[in-house]
Amino acid sequence: MTFTDDKLLAALYYPEYWNRNPASWGSISDWDIYYINQVPGCSKGQAHRTLGFELKVLLQHLRDGS
Repeated sequence: MTFTDDKLLAALYYPEYWNRNPASWGSISDWDIYYINQVPGCSKGQAHRTLGFELKVLLQHLRDGS
């Protein structure tokens, strides 16, 4: 299962992370590893803030019924 909504994917900073099977998303640690590979030298706090933004966008999209 992947997202096919271009509007949702455009709202995310890292759509390639989310546009795959949700079972493969993993844990917060998996996100941290992914983010650190995308943004070398970032802090764990930056990774978590970005994850928070991404989750907010995803939840808003689900709430809107899109």
